[in-house]
Amino acid sequence: MAAPDSAIVVDAKTGKTLYAQYPDAKRHPASLTKMMTLYLLFEALDEGKASLDSRITISAHAAAQAPSKLGLEPGSTISVRDAILSLVTKSANDMAVAIAEYLGGTESGFAREMTTKARELGMTRTQFVNASGLPDNRQLTTARDMATLGRALREHYPQYYSYFSTRSFVWNGVRIRNHNRLLGKVPGVDGIKTGYTRASGFNLVTSVKRDNREIVSVVIGGDTSRWRDARSAYLIEKYLPRASRGPHTAAAIPGGPHARADNIAVDVNDYPMPRLRPADNALTTDSVAALIPADSTFTAASPAPEGDAAAGDESAASQPPNPPIVGWKIQIAAAPTRALAEDILDLALSKASDVLADATPYTEPVGVGETTLYRARFAGFADAGAASAACAYLVKRDFNCLALSN
Repeated sequence: MAAPDSAIVVDAKTGKTLYAQYPDAKRHPASLTKMMTLYLLFEALDEGKASLDSRITISAHAAAQAPSKLGLEPGSTISVRDAILSLVTKSANDMAVAIAEYLGGTESGFAREMTTKARELGMTRTQFVNASGLPDNRQLTTARDMATLGRALREHYPQYYSYFSTRSFVWNGVRIRNHNRLLGKVPGVDGIKTGYTRASGFNLVTSVKRDNREIVSVVIGGDTSRWRDARSAYLIEKYLPRASRGPHTAAAIPGGPHARADNIAVDVNDYPMPRLRPADNALTTDSVAALIPADSTFTAASPAPEGDAAAGDESAASQPPNPPIVGWKIQIAAAPTRALAEDILDLALSKASDVLADATPYTEPVGVGETTLYRARFAGFADAGAASAACAYLVKRDFNCLALSN
């Protein structure tokens, strides 16, 4: 099982840490690894060592990788452009290895280059031994290091960073959708990468630009993909308003285009596997399950674009009516989509089933400027005392909560 979740939120303009939970604890990156694989590919493109139209040959080793993958046969080729898109959307392990061999000759040699680059960027606690993120006890990172890599990708290679916001691409007639479900659903999110293995849990690095503010959020070790997405959405909404609207004042991340640190030597045995505490299936008390604050208000944003981004986000008019609401109720969040509001309700039930056993969960749409939010609520409390007691119980478990009369 995965270790307790770790997380960090960094103001990309100032470099200031806005929130941190176990930010330097070593964790398995899973497919967050591919962020570094792509960083080195973007570096090769920038230096003219490859072009987007260059062809990558698939080796038997690459073709043999475990899913998720495109499934190309040994000897076939793919363009650099399509290889990038396959990593960003499908997180294709075979393409990650193919890129590694294309740039580094062997995957193991490329992994050493990945770790060397990590040191150049200031990622002091990260160790790469493969290009895909498939399970290996030696492959380790931290939330802080992943935030650094997320910022470096945007700052060093803005001309290629937009690939991370790709919501889908078509390969051999099949539309492949991005695993990052916050794209198009949480205003301002423009990437970056998801990841999962049994050892790592569910991971997500997220970049957000909204209201002239910029943050990078990292969550590593979620119990489920829904929990990870909801946790990330909470961190965005709670800490983005605390980020600077001013000019970019953060110190430049070292190791950028054309920078070199030839004296950095890395051995794959330098960083032994730490003891990671197993986590049970329930959310731990260390987990912040409040998600989006109960009284949160979102800044006005343009409606979600049509197509892939809006798929699955049903309008309020298409939803069945809420059950009759009697007595007192409590509100624990306001989310940008109905699905996220429902996720928050599920999380509350998982941590407070005793006090919520007889309550009725429901969502309620409300207009805020040009944006529709979805309140996450429980109804059916007999009086103010019962509602207040439920809120007190939830607050002790890191939720926000408001008791409301009907």
